[in-house]
Amino acid sequence: MLDFWATWRPPCSIGSSSSGLPAGSLTESIPVSDVTGPYKGERVCYVCEFETDPNVLAFFRDTSEETRKLIVELNRIYVKNSFATSELSQ
Repeated sequence: MLDFWATWRPPCSIGSSSSGLPAGSLTESIPVSDVTGPYKGERVCYVCEFETDPNVLAFFRDTSEETRKLIVELNRIYVKNSFATSELSQ
């Protein structure tokens, strides 16, 4: 019973909600100041860089261990699915 209450959230009273953009819609440019990788220290727009390639954009408020684990898991899922997508296009 404790697990149920630990994960249960009350329904949104404002109306329906969704996550992400509708399928097929374009993502607007999101320029950021990169702090790692090949663009370190530069302003870059990953939406522009990757155009229509599958990608994940995630923004985090901290650099905790939980955040690190989430980034590793997102990367694992991205790599798994990007290979599957590239195989479909061949």
